[in-house]
Amino acid sequence: MPIYEYRCAACGAELSALVRRAEEAPRSCEACGADRLERLVSAFSVRTRRSDAGALRASSRDLVERPERFGAAMHALEDKTGVRLDARRVDAAVERLAEAGKPK
Repeated sequence: MPIYEYRCAACGAELSALVRRAEEAPRSCEACGADRLERLVSAFSVRTRRSDAGALRASSRDLVERPERFGAAMHALEDKTGVRLDARRVDAAVERLAEAGKPK
């Protein structure tokens, strides 16, 4: 049973919920009552066969220094977990990493 994390778009409060089925997902913020919850991408582990691990293996430094690796790692995670990430958010994260790595 997965534990999902949510953030309220109205007040910024975060909450975690054990969700067995989609219809059991929280509908409103516990802090302010708004119905503007966004599911967050949270940390998790993935068990892979050794032959598949290469696409997922990258150091944090490598992901920051080579933003294209970050995108590839995100796509590999999608394939392994079946969870589809918001492409705009992944692209925005890659752009932020690329900008952060540019000399000033």
